Formats: sequence, C-alpha cells, structure tokens
Amino acid sequence: MYQRYEYIEGKGVVEISFPEYPDGFSSLKRILYIGCGHDNYGLEALAKNHQYVVGIDKYSCVSQKHIQKREELTTKCPNLQMKEMDARKLVFPSNSFDGVIFKRSLTHIGGENDIKKALRKVRRVLNKDGMVWVIFSRHDIDFSLERIKMLLNSSGFEVVSETESYLACVEQK
Repeated sequence: MYQRYEYIEGKGVVEISFPEYPDGFSSLKRILYIGCGHDNYGLEALAKNHQYVVGIDKYSCVSQKHIQKREELTTKCPNLQMKEMDARKLVFPSNSFDGVIFKRSLTHIGGENDIKKALRKVRRVLNKDGMVWVIFSRHDIDFSLERIKMLLNSSGFEVVSETESYLACVEQK
C-alpha cells in the first residue's frame, strides 16, 4: 500500500491511506473497511488491490462535496460500495469478508461493551480464515494497547502480527 498525506481544513496534514499490509492481507479478496469516514484515497487503494471492498461509517456524508466525491469514486471503482452502518449492527451475511480493517476507528466505537459487540459482529461476517487489521496511532488511542489486545482476545481473536502502527488478528482456533 502507499501512504499519502493531505491538508484538511481544521485538522492540518493527515494521513489518508494505509501502512504496509500485514503478511497475508494482500491475498484477501473481500474487504470490509469499518469507520472509513472520508478516506477516499484509502478506499480507492483498497479497491485497486482487492476484488470487492465495502466501506462503512456510522455517519453519512454530510456535504454535497463529499457525496459527489463518493459517487465519482464508486463509478471509477465498480468493485467498491460505501454504506452508512454502525459496526455494532453489521447486516452482512455470515462469512461475507476475508478481511476487516479498523483504521483508527476501533476505539471510537464506544466503550468496552460496544467494542466487544462490534467485534462479535465482525467475527460473524469474517470467514474462518479471515484477518482483522487494526490500524492505530499511539498518539490518539483511547485505550492502552494492552487493553485493545485483551478486547480482541476476549472476542475470539488472536494477535498474529504487531508493529508500531497496527495489530493483525485471526480468529482463535
């Protein structure tokens, strides 16, 4: 993957794409990106590298500019869908995805009970050989890294790879 930075008014320069993939992620075909927000560059990069990508966010695009950019992106990338959806209420069929991405969004779902509920839903929609990729910034984590690992573990996931910017997890065997 690539990293790209853009100036966003009121936020300054922000990262809008992804770090290098964890081992095994690049071969996954069906990806769910939870908390995609306005990360059009990241969504486009995923659509170029995977067969089918769905980006969800709890909040809809509120400005006409964002709605227009999303429409342009889904026209450019027909394998990409974007939906307004809460991670705690995923409506996809079981085993729909090979990979799930939380990019700086897992700890913004709510408290521990909300995160566990979302992770249970993710576990249902993730196929048995799938991977969860939790990308974070150590500067904006609402929970300690150890607490995030505990929540993942108690929800049936095992951390198989860790860097300074992400955790890669699989379903516990």
